[in-house]
Amino acid sequence: MPFGLSGAAPNFQRAIDIILQPVIGRFVSVYMDDVIITSPSFKDHLNHLTQVFTLLRDAGLTLNKEKCHFARDKLKYLGLIISKEGIETDNKKIRAITEMKPPKNNREVSKFLGMTGWYQKFIPRYADICEPLYQLKKKGAKFNWSGEAQDSFDQIKRTLTEAPILQLPNFSEQFNLFTDASGVGIGAVLQQNQKPIAFASRTLNKAERNYTVTERECLAVIWALNKFKTYFGPLPVKVITDHAALTKLTNGKNLSSRMIRWALKLSEFNIEWEHRPGVQNVVADLLSRNPVDNVEGSQISCAALRALAINSREQFIKEQREDPELGHIYRYLENPDDGSVNATVCESWSQDFKLINCLLFYAKYFSNLGELRVYIPGSLRKDIMKEFHDLPLAGHLGKRKTYLKLRDTCYFPFMRKYIFEYVSTCDRCQKFNYKNALPAGRLMPIVSKYPNEIVTLDLVGPYPASRPERYKFILVITDHFTKWCELIPLRKASAQTIANAFFNNYIARYGAPISLISDNGPQFISDVFEHLSHRLDIKHMKTVTYRPQSNLTERVNRNLVQMIASFVEENHENWDQFLHEFAFALRTAVNETTNKTPAELFLGRKIITPFSKLINVKEDAKYVGNNIERLFDEARRNMQKQHRSWENITISEGGMFTSK
Repeated sequence: MPFGLSGAAPNFQRAIDIILQPVIGRFVSVYMDDVIITSPSFKDHLNHLTQVFTLLRDAGLTLNKEKCHFARDKLKYLGLIISKEGIETDNKKIRAITEMKPPKNNREVSKFLGMTGWYQKFIPRYADICEPLYQLKKKGAKFNWSGEAQDSFDQIKRTLTEAPILQLPNFSEQFNLFTDASGVGIGAVLQQNQKPIAFASRTLNKAERNYTVTERECLAVIWALNKFKTYFGPLPVKVITDHAALTKLTNGKNLSSRMIRWALKLSEFNIEWEHRPGVQNVVADLLSRNPVDNVEGSQISCAALRALAINSREQFIKEQREDPELGHIYRYLENPDDGSVNATVCESWSQDFKLINCLLFYAKYFSNLGELRVYIPGSLRKDIMKEFHDLPLAGHLGKRKTYLKLRDTCYFPFMRKYIFEYVSTCDRCQKFNYKNALPAGRLMPIVSKYPNEIVTLDLVGPYPASRPERYKFILVITDHFTKWCELIPLRKASAQTIANAFFNNYIARYGAPISLISDNGPQFISDVFEHLSHRLDIKHMKTVTYRPQSNLTERVNRNLVQMIASFVEENHENWDQFLHEFAFALRTAVNETTNKTPAELFLGRKIITPFSKLINVKEDAKYVGNNIERLFDEARRNMQKQHRSWENITISEGGMFTSK
């Protein structure tokens, strides 16, 4: 067969397969003219060589001695390094990739993806990481090298420099298959003895991105089983998922036609399901060992336990040091002479990071208050999200508020995308969160210029009587300028009870406001409130019946109701259990109008959080001092900007009147 013909390569492969057919699969593997012979001992190796030489001689083939290597314990094969420890990348080829400059056109993007694609089985979430680069390859897409594309480009190169050694499969032991799905891709890892054999991932097409969460998770399992079925075939394989519905798929009822087809497909495999939950509830067992004021029926979420499990600075340091993405940067900064890292690569990347008190911080871009941001290793990102989103102290707030809360103290590549996907796929948020929409009217032209100038009041309830306190209502007090809120549970909603709660919990602490806004509820237009307003010289304003949205507290109420629904669920008598935590969540969340947290503007400092104590960020507790007026000015400008953005909205029925 002459060189150059299109059929030369497959015909040569077929000829080699026929010639070496007696030994292929036993101790010989062949790809074109690369023949690899594996043996358990040197004596067996000599015997295997004799058999291969005999088959080649009988076929009239000769070998080039200079290209042959014998009795090696490690060798290069198809761009990889193979040894008894497993399969690893070739440093020379990886260096060629890490030294590549950012692409200047779509063709160079394709070239980069082609080079890195060969090594994708070494890279967890390869498809998710490359998503911004895939967007550049779409038909008709204009080349626009964005910040996300640069992050993707950099992360792939960083990950390749610390690619793990993949274990060789042992067919006498059970395989474990881990699967997961996100809004843009699916991924899997095949393991044995907690060591990876291969990673795999791909992006979702346009139709697949419209699938439900359960369908995407099931698609990930189906795809992964087909991808790796050559490893386990009819042998048992343990599929490990965090989506409980999949473990009962074959017994499910009312399945869609797609899920029925997939259930039949799954029946072809010998699957042992294992559910490893992400968020679950731990009930009386924990409380029986740690009683808290004899509160009956109290619950604590598993997310809280997971956060407590990482509430150790030593563990955080350990996870940073061993992180597959940036652990080599940590070790280089810790010891530049460490021979286990590539000093040339690390010297360049380490300029963006600092090692302070044994913790790795990202220092390329400071946060708004000039603080360094701690690097969150991959193994702790779900735990961090649970602490900043799932716990009562976080309150299941929306995508933007969760991102802004994390942004000033934390860093990891594609953080915004990761957070938005996490919140978008949160079951509780999908179930209970109110979908924001523009109100049918102008934003009320109420402008406050400093804290305690205008305060708003409103009632939430009635709820079922809580146990054991028998609360039925919540009085919500909100400072109009800073958005600071107080949440006060009440047993009854009489005018005297509300007035006493307002005086004792707000006025006695912070002083009387200049103005007070409430709705036209009978409690607020009573003689009791009239007397309180007159005695303290408070200007009392009421919203018109058909326009309650002009009261700022209505927005706080909406967030509060969502929080209660998310954490209480069927335990209606425990709705007051987390009110203090919900207040903490609202006070530490960046407000979209002021672009500041209520705590910053109301207290003049940032509140110390459990996470800031963990990483020992003392700046959180530092008073702003002379800069407080600067913060106020920034908040005023942000509020004015927000007001202007609503100017073109149609005016609806509603208004205000004042009384004193």
